[in-house]
Order: sequence, then C-alpha cells, then structure tokens
Amino acid sequence: MRGGGVLDQLGPPKRCNPFGLLPAVFATHRLPPAILTAVRRYLVGVAAMAATLAGCSSHQIIGRPTPASSSSSPTPHYTGPTELPDPDITTVPAGPTELTLKQDLALTSDDGTRATVHINSVRTSKRPNNDYGEPPANGTFVIINVTIAVTAGSLPVNPLYFSYQAPDGTTYHYGDGNTFLAGYDPQLNSNDVPAGQRVRGNVLFDGRYGHGAKLLYESPSGEIIGAWVLA
Repeated sequence: MRGGGVLDQLGPPKRCNPFGLLPAVFATHRLPPAILTAVRRYLVGVAAMAATLAGCSSHQIIGRPTPASSSSSPTPHYTGPTELPDPDITTVPAGPTELTLKQDLALTSDDGTRATVHINSVRTSKRPNNDYGEPPANGTFVIINVTIAVTAGSLPVNPLYFSYQAPDGTTYHYGDGNTFLAGYDPQLNSNDVPAGQRVRGNVLFDGRYGHGAKLLYESPSGEIIGAWVLA
C-alpha cells in the first residue's frame, strides 16, 4: 500500500493526519471483520491522496535490511538526527530474508529519500491499559514500539503500513479487534518526516501471539518489503 526535502530549521515539520476521527468511528461501530479490512485498504489509498493535497509527499519505497541504530529518546515525536549504529548489530544481504529484532529496515526511493525503521521493544498484554477499553478480541494485545529515522528526502509515515502475522499465518491490521480504545499510548502517528529527524511511537495489534509471530512493513502500494520475527 504506500519525497526530497531538507531539515526545517524553524521547528518541527508539519504533521499530516488525513485519517482524522477514523479510530473513533471504528471503535464505536462494530463492523464485520471482512468489511473492516476492505474499508481499511481503501482508506490507505484515500489517505495517500489526502496527504498529497495537504502538503505531504508519497512515493514508492524499496526496503532492505540494514544495521540497527540505537535510540535513547522516550518521546514519540521528533527527536533529532539518527544516532550512530550499534557496533554489535549484524547486517544481512538485501532481499526477502526475514529480519531479527537487531536489524533495521532501510527504505529508499527513486527521488533520493533514505530512512530506517527500527524496533525498540515488543510486549504483550491480555487487557487494556485503561478502565474503559475492552480485552483483546483475538487473544493478545501486541504492542511494538518503533522509531523511523529519515536521513535524506522526506518520508510519509503511517501506522497503516504495519501489520502483524500470527504464528498460524493469520494477518491482523491496524484497527482489527479492540485496539483503538486499548490505551497503549503513545501510538505512532501519521506524519511527513523530513531529513534529519525521526518519529517514535507504538503500533498496536490484537491477535494471537507466540513462536513465529512477525511484524510486517508494507509499501504504500501494498507490497511487503520487510518482516521482523518477533518470537
């Protein structure tokens, strides 16, 4: 399903969120799973168009594994340039090879955009993180904290580009189950991130968890370009 620019010296970049109140709509309207999935896929395309009209860029992204970079900032917002790579992190050849949690995904595009996706942590829960959310509908809340750092150009970031594959092969998307009111903040927001900056937040899924579970990353066109083995 999924431009070039320079670091804005006057402050953080404009945040772009074409989804508006979509989480609240899904949370209050219990649509059948098949319809939710179809609507979600359609909205990704709409979001890309909306982002373009709002001043955000979109482009074709190609992924490959790269050494992971460390991040010490606890904030989900813009925290400055990417830090130096951890010398203990290994690199695997480009291609369909699955990534470990010690490997970053490198994103590139024809217009010169360069970025990395880093997994900070993975945790699970059997209950919401507040008093009004509901327990997971599909077994477990899987909370994955990620950092996306841009080193060149400008990259559209969206939690809908992530999905979760359970050990039995079932794929769960952003918004499936009871994730919207689960309260595991800060969640990853939709942003247009320029060179020299990074964004951090949680991507949350409601699905079965165990050995063989994976986090998938898709391009704006829907191609899976990265997969981390979580357990």
